[in-house]
Amino acid sequence: MDLIDHSVEIDHASSMMRKIHDHLKREQLCDVIIIAGSKRIPAHRLVLSSVSEYFRAMFNS
Repeated sequence: MDLIDHSVEIDHASSMMRKIHDHLKREQLCDVIIIAGSKRIPAHRLVLSSVSEYFRAMFNS
């Protein structure tokens, strides 16, 4: 009897990044706004603090 492999490989990291990008484009679930001159940039504190020790320290103080 031959076994059939029904498993599916999912790239969770890519899927998560696409969803985060979609939230940013729609300005959904953004919990901080970065202001640079006259430009306002909606962002997620979790994402910023995950990639920057500067933001991590700022948001945790």
